[in-house]
Amino acid sequence: MGIGISAIVISRNRRERLAEALRPLSALEAEGIIDELLLVDDGSTDGTSQMIRERYPHVTLVHLPSPQGIPRARNEGALHASHELVLFLDDDGVLENGAALAEVARLLQAEERLAGVAFPVVQGLENIQPQDCRAPRLRPAHTFYGGAALLKKRAFIEVGMYPGHFYYSHEEDDLALRLHARGYGLASCYEIRFLHARADADKTAARLRKIFYYYRNRQWVIWRYLPWRAAIQESLITLMGGAARTIFTLHFLAFLAGSLAAFLRLPRLAKARTPLSEEQFRRYCGLVGRERLSLGRRLRDLVEDIRRRRRLHWI
Repeated sequence: MGIGISAIVISRNRRERLAEALRPLSALEAEGIIDELLLVDDGSTDGTSQMIRERYPHVTLVHLPSPQGIPRARNEGALHASHELVLFLDDDGVLENGAALAEVARLLQAEERLAGVAFPVVQGLENIQPQDCRAPRLRPAHTFYGGAALLKKRAFIEVGMYPGHFYYSHEEDDLALRLHARGYGLASCYEIRFLHARADADKTAARLRKIFYYYRNRQWVIWRYLPWRAAIQESLITLMGGAARTIFTLHFLAFLAGSLAAFLRLPRLAKARTPLSEEQFRRYCGLVGRERLSLGRRLRDLVEDIRRRRRLHWI
């Protein structure tokens, strides 16, 4: 008997890269560190499901006939999982020091109001230096990256899982804020890392879709969960940053379309607003770091983000 972890990988049209990612996970399953390995095929057309059946028959396959997007695919994986802890992983990387998952699971289960633990993502497998294997420690966190996180299934389902209508981007932030509102905490563990393959360059259409979803979903999260004053500040900074970063590129239209789609939905969001209380928001800001949230710091960070072509990052 293992420790009660269902590992969930979602994939779409990355058959060979997925095959590489499943090898080390299969080894963790054989060692009893992972109890169940699920693959959610999000409408692939490259034979992904057939490859799983032929090369990884021990993997539980959840086949979605058409693309549903990352949030819905992860929700489907969680609903099919047999164990209390669900380990969400991207399909294009590997866990370093995966054997330490057993201790992380023990620490997570020992804290009743702790909903999940996230692992840092390191980009570019070819340039990563291995780190020493140290005993895992949990540090409080305000949000997490959905492609490398261990969550309690019970808490995940209790707060409504990922927002499926987001399709891509910011679903973790939406979930994290609902968890904070219900009194749950999140943690990060730097002793386990997710070593992420450097992403292939997106085709123009795919890149434009991602930009659309990024700015649309970010505004939805801001206006649904933040108190009015914080929502106004973050919304304006998002608009300024998006405009400055995309104004002279093809991406500007995607930014405008995403922002417009967000604001057209605001009347509905206003009725469904469930903002954090002032006390919850103070605790949330403490987790983020109050210095990082000051307006002056936010504007300086915005300038630096634009200069380095980084995305806005705190929500």
